[in-house]
Amino acid sequence: MRFKKIRKIYRILFPLQLTEKQIFVNRLVSNPIVESVSQEVGNYYKVQLHDKLELYIRDENHSDYSVFQQIFNFEEYKTVLSLLKFNKIGESSVLIDCGANVGYTTVYFSQKFNFDKIVCIEPSLSNIEALKKNICKLENADTIAIMHRALSGNSNESFDLRTDFRDGLDWSYSTAINENGNIKGITINEIVIQNNLDRITLLKIDIEGAERYIFKDNVDLSFLSITKIIAIEIHDEFQIREEIYYILKKKDFILFESGELTIGINYKMF
Repeated sequence: MRFKKIRKIYRILFPLQLTEKQIFVNRLVSNPIVESVSQEVGNYYKVQLHDKLELYIRDENHSDYSVFQQIFNFEEYKTVLSLLKFNKIGESSVLIDCGANVGYTTVYFSQKFNFDKIVCIEPSLSNIEALKKNICKLENADTIAIMHRALSGNSNESFDLRTDFRDGLDWSYSTAINENGNIKGITINEIVIQNNLDRITLLKIDIEGAERYIFKDNVDLSFLSITKIIAIEIHDEFQIREEIYYILKKKDFILFESGELTIGINYKMF
């Protein structure tokens, strides 16, 4: 008994020094919505949630777990989900996920709403690799298209992937126009045409400041006329919030804030 007390006092005075990996794993296994965790080949961990959903999260050197928490623990898109439930019965539904990252937003909506078509746009190949792992077992996996592209305001633009925005981790990868860049751009209107869409039920945009290329006077914004709901994270480093507000209001959107999101409802489509 005395030895146990001494050991307890010792641990208080000289706590164990955990590695970053141990701290990361502890965070995973102690998450209240996670049922089990297993390490996979490479830097992946497979987590099973209490609802039996399986997801892949990369290790402590990536931002996946922070994104996971935003989407599944804090339910960043819960307000958007409540708006989707006003979709008319029998009306086709389309999600365009711009800045799809590793697919958690697509998975979240796939579990909670019946989209007929989902298009994921992501400029990072490493993120796309994780995205594919996360959506491959979804019941609606065959309705999800993945495009390795950078969202662009105009056709025939090329981009570089930048890793120097904010904390530089995977969720902060941004794009910069460069005529010699190795990532092809794609406009939302081109996505609409290529996928033969007549409406966008939800347009989600989280592209780390590249929204400044989309919401400009010289950009064709006709896609907004067929967009029912827009959910956009505006990055104030680029001082474009007021311009985006002005454009969306002019295009018949009612705007409100929900956490870090600006949500717009096209009142002509409700």
